Amino acid sequence: MLSDVGLTVKLQMTEVAEYNTYYNRPFAEGRGPQLVSAQHDNAKGDPVFSMYFKYGSEGLQSGLVYPELDAKISKATESSGDDRAALWSEVMTDIHDELIGDVEMFHMVGFSRVNPRLNFTPTISTNSELRLSEIGFK
Repeated sequence: MLSDVGLTVKLQMTEVAEYNTYYNRPFAEGRGPQLVSAQHDNAKGDPVFSMYFKYGSEGLQSGLVYPELDAKISKATESSGDDRAALWSEVMTDIHDELIGDVEMFHMVGFSRVNPRLNFTPTISTNSELRLSEIGFK
């Protein structure tokens, strides 16, 4: 599809260790323009687990340096209840509409097959971790 719109691209899949040289600070010198597709889940549900890391000026995977955004992230982090939800919504709107136009795709699907002899109920965290100590036999 990228070729169809006139872009010359080279698709390159990388292992996590190699991927880090492309996507984490310090970014490689002379790397040229990149379009990175990465999955990130937030099974804990609160944006604070991702925001500093991915969008803060000092974030390991952040290519942004916007003190105004850092201030909004800090304010949202310190808030609670409906104010917190509204402030995080504002942060995400700024990131999407004003700063970098991230394409957020909220369709990560995981499948778990559980034998009926097991005493185990999958949760949203099952996609990221499987705690063997929580699985038993009926």
